[in-house]
Amino acid sequence: MNLLFDTHTMLWAMHHPQNLSATARTLIGDPSNTLLVSIASLWEITIKIGTGKIVVPGSDIDSILQNLDSFRIQTIPIRASHLRALQGLPLHHKDPFDRILIAQSKAKHLPLLTVDREIRQYQVDTIW
Repeated sequence: MNLLFDTHTMLWAMHHPQNLSATARTLIGDPSNTLLVSIASLWEITIKIGTGKIVVPGSDIDSILQNLDSFRIQTIPIRASHLRALQGLPLHHKDPFDRILIAQSKAKHLPLLTVDREIRQYQVDTIW
């Protein structure tokens, strides 16, 4: 199964796995699943590191990027089809990073690993 990480879910998987649900831990630990993170999430993390809103080991985005392979996480770009899906989303959720993740989930038919209840207002498959 292909699984798209929400930003905080990926950070928890890397640094605080105890914060994940049992279901999320099982799915992430299953080597037959493909784990995906949007370049938008990495962009969000970079911004939040720069503004001091989050602290990660190594204190820069390189610490996250260097760990993607060891956690079996692949990146996905933002494509035109994602922007088309984004354009059609209702404004339940105002966070631009979450909105592009929702659009990517819809466009690529990917379940989204998230605890965010606002995302569940959209017709996307969420797992927690």
